[in-house]
Amino acid sequence: MAQVSAKIDAARRQHLVLVTAHFQAALQRIGTLPEIDFAYYPGWPEGEELMESLTRHLPQDRERGFTSVGPQRADIRMRAKGHLVKDLLSRGQCKTPGFALLLAQLHLLVSLGRQCLLLVDDLSSELDSQHRHKLFGALCELKQQMLVTALDKASLVWDGGDGFSVFHVEHGWLQPEARA
Repeated sequence: MAQVSAKIDAARRQHLVLVTAHFQAALQRIGTLPEIDFAYYPGWPEGEELMESLTRHLPQDRERGFTSVGPQRADIRMRAKGHLVKDLLSRGQCKTPGFALLLAQLHLLVSLGRQCLLLVDDLSSELDSQHRHKLFGALCELKQQMLVTALDKASLVWDGGDGFSVFHVEHGWLQPEARA
């Protein structure tokens, strides 16, 4: 288990380095926040071998009924100005770095020649109009297939241009929207 965990940890660290190369640009594209960096936590204390940590936690893990250390506990912590983003930014502002991380991962995939299908569910419930327009513009620049849902047609960030089709659900049936 420790050998496989080490491989997973190495792959995660490498992925984070690759994504970080795209993250700041994505963040600036969709929001105006301070520079954000990442701290990677592998799921056990730094400088300690996984098996050592598992052995040390075994009695309390048996008592609790779950494993408290290991690759399943890995995490990425975002920091800005020396503080955790979740402690520095409002709940709404915290969504912007999350979307920027997603956008950075998509840029990485596209740069590797991968095709993506993006499922975007009701951005209006997550972002204000300004940030929604910026994020949708950045997603469109990737030129990937997207399926976008919204509760209200007015909240869609669709300019009516080519390459887009609009449908609505009417009495449980999907109906194409007539083009003007």
